[in-house]
Amino acid sequence: MLELINGVLDIAKIEAGKMEVHAEDFDVESMLSEVAATIAPVVEKNGNRFEMTREPAWARCTRT
Repeated sequence: MLELINGVLDIAKIEAGKMEVHAEDFDVESMLSEVAATIAPVVEKNGNRFEMTREPAWARCTRT
């Protein structure tokens, strides 16, 4: 929960121009897997279902 709040605060700082944002390459597949693993306990606890569909090409995305 704290990470979620910190994320919202970071977005507010970015929008207010008080934080610099630097673009960097990352593995989309790994990031999506981490997101799914992070929310899985809450989804299961609440009796919900989370489904994610992604194209294989996403894993090869890079900054241009």
